[in-house]
Amino acid sequence: MKKYLLSLLSTLACTSVVHAATTEVPSLVAHYLDNQGQLIIGGGPESEDIAHEFHLSARIVGPAGSIPLLTHGIIAAAILPRDLTRGERATMKRYTGGDPLILPILQGLYICVRRDASNAIDQRILPLLQHILSNDDKNKLQNIFPYLIKNNNKEQNENESIIKKIPVKLIYYNDKVQKNTINIIGSDTIETLLPHLEEGFTAHNPTLHFSDDLRGSSLAIPALIAGTSALAPMGREAWQEDLDAFQQAKGYAPTRIRIAYASFGPRPDGKTPPALYINQANPLNGASWPKIQRVFSASSPQPDAPQWSFLGLAQKEWAHAPIHIYGINPENSFAIAMQQSKLNDLPFSPFYRAMPNGKAVLEAVAHDPYGLGYSTWIDAGKAPPTVRLLPLSYNSKGPFVLPDGINDRSKWPISYFFNIYIDCPPGQHIPKNIKDFLLYLTSEAGQKIIFQHRNEENGYLPLQKVDLIKERTIIKKL
Repeated sequence: MKKYLLSLLSTLACTSVVHAATTEVPSLVAHYLDNQGQLIIGGGPESEDIAHEFHLSARIVGPAGSIPLLTHGIIAAAILPRDLTRGERATMKRYTGGDPLILPILQGLYICVRRDASNAIDQRILPLLQHILSNDDKNKLQNIFPYLIKNNNKEQNENESIIKKIPVKLIYYNDKVQKNTINIIGSDTIETLLPHLEEGFTAHNPTLHFSDDLRGSSLAIPALIAGTSALAPMGREAWQEDLDAFQQAKGYAPTRIRIAYASFGPRPDGKTPPALYINQANPLNGASWPKIQRVFSASSPQPDAPQWSFLGLAQKEWAHAPIHIYGINPENSFAIAMQQSKLNDLPFSPFYRAMPNGKAVLEAVAHDPYGLGYSTWIDAGKAPPTVRLLPLSYNSKGPFVLPDGINDRSKWPISYFFNIYIDCPPGQHIPKNIKDFLLYLTSEAGQKIIFQHRNEENGYLPLQKVDLIKERTIIKKL
């Protein structure tokens, strides 16, 4: 079996044809053969042990760090001590078109490979799966991992059944890389804005080209980790699991550059950014963000629910009424990011009422005069008429503002941004063309283009001067 596996890999390593694209996603490419034609697997130290035993190459980047490499075909398989998270599954499927295949090797140890839109795997990986999951090699694996238990007969039979039925095809390495091209993979919210910005930049840099794959923010950081994208544009902040994966694979954090404010509203033809909502019957004119943080987080002992007097209401019927706190389920990625970046990583208040989505938050507040809800991006035209945005300020002195495109957006304390994440190792500098493009995005010309696109559904707004200076200072040091 070993000779067959090595022979197959050696033969296929010489192939350079690229398959036609599927209708769902662009055709996959595979980079996962080393210079000797051996498959590259990745994960934690277990991957190195398996690679040594089965004559493979290994990249130890940790379980989280291996998933982006697998998604983009940098490694052929990930060896994991756990199942995939929902976010990892969703991101891989969004990029490859197919559900990832994850099979137990031993109790507590899995092998994961990607599948395309037809749920086929690369046929170079099939011999590896057959080999590593065969009964004959279970003893070999147990010698490597004596602390793990063999799969039971049912699991073994299920594995064998899956392997027999799974479709296979060749997914080749595409080595035709266009010179002077910046690859960008990320948010679909900038599919009209980004090309306009690129055109403005290349007007003065005619030898430079861009290649864009804008299928969603969830693809941005994984592509940056894999090295298949030079820039990771996102219409939100990166989820913690993406940041953890980058840190595990690279040993440092990605650098974040803010290019514009994400969304503005309320406006009937666009998305309102994350904001606080109260019932129309509530007379509160505004609230300071530090006080909102204390309401939404478990920042101090809270034997009783906070009252509206804490936020400044003195009217008799309101002062001692409890604040009913609504927000998105704490296990949701948006809620996790909100907790970490907006609530100083404190846990949610014990009085926090978890809703399945932003629409449910608004519906709850619409039916509850004492409701206070934190919601994600909302189509303002579909918001209940009995709710309104709560103006906010950085402190009790104000000014209380809304993210409406009229007020000074730098005064809105919970702004989200059009972010671009880049890979810049500590003590090093990014390529000049990347730096020049980032400087262009934060230039007067780049910000003018962003302003011209402000009335689109996602409605990005140019940065105010105070924020623009901060970002340009960061870029110039890269």
